[in-house]
Amino acid sequence: MFYATQVLKSQNTAFQESLCDFEKSRVVQLITKQEGTAAYDNLTTCQKSCGITTSENHATEILSEAKEAQSILQSTQTQIVESEQVISLLPEMFETHTISKPKVQKGDLSHYSRRHVALKILYLGARFHGFASDASAQRTVELELFRALEKTRLVTGGRLEAKYTRCGRTDKGVSANGQVVALLLRSCQKHPNLVNVSEGEDRVAAAISSRFEELQFSQAIDYEEIDYVGVLNRALPPDIRILGWCYVPLNFHARFSCLSREYNYFFVNDGLDIEAMKHAAKFFCGEHDFRNFCRMDADNVRNFRREILAFEIFPCLDVWEGFELWMFRVEGTAFLWHQVRCMVAVLLLVGQKRENESVYF
Repeated sequence: MFYATQVLKSQNTAFQESLCDFEKSRVVQLITKQEGTAAYDNLTTCQKSCGITTSENHATEILSEAKEAQSILQSTQTQIVESEQVISLLPEMFETHTISKPKVQKGDLSHYSRRHVALKILYLGARFHGFASDASAQRTVELELFRALEKTRLVTGGRLEAKYTRCGRTDKGVSANGQVVALLLRSCQKHPNLVNVSEGEDRVAAAISSRFEELQFSQAIDYEEIDYVGVLNRALPPDIRILGWCYVPLNFHARFSCLSREYNYFFVNDGLDIEAMKHAAKFFCGEHDFRNFCRMDADNVRNFRREILAFEIFPCLDVWEGFELWMFRVEGTAFLWHQVRCMVAVLLLVGQKRENESVYF
């Protein structure tokens, strides 16, 4: 473009010089036809203004060159105009669209995929004030669990956003081997299959893990997913362990989808009547109104009927300071507040001959 402009300027200068020479020749022609002093004066004026004289033939050549130069100039100008039009169309011909990605703030995990996952948890309750967190600042298992989840960036938002549910709660000092919670966790899967299924198809607490102790629950190991067991156990205190995990449907609820719950109580047999205790334990089995065997919570509980599936008493084959160690195993669909410990307390009174073997509701 710069070169074309320079050529145009040089041609324009030559054209102007040719026009000057042409005017000189026209004056010369007038001089040859005129006579007298007036013509001579015109010639002198022209000579003074132009500084040179030309012949008629030379003037004709100059006129021809001027016409040719003018034609070249017009052609060049036309080409420049066409070039400018083409250049103006280039942005449209080669238009590019830039896709701007939304700015993600540091620590924002909302753009990650999530899956509804059930976690199977073991913990020693000696140093905890129960499993569930409350308004107090006491140390609980649930509090430590969410600290580890936030530290490992496996959850986004609070418990409500994560659809967090728990199977149950334990009291201060109580340990658990198989507590189940469910919530939405960050996933490596780009398009996780988040669906609702019928309650009968729910997979309840069947953990998937690479750990040997969990292979009894499932032989299917998901190597393409985050190692929730390893990641969380590295962030949890040593008295809380994640035993396994599995995908669960969106409508899975750790409490209401649970089929049964089991409690184990250990005691020392220091002369108790075990047979009387076993006989009394049979009265608890089945569905009954257990309002007399629990701590009343009238503000939150309206129905006190619960079903006990099994109530067993058997030795652990261990001896503690010369006494045999025994265990209560209680299985039920659900329990009231302090229901299990109240039933166990009554059975211990039966074993001490301080209560009748027949338990009345």
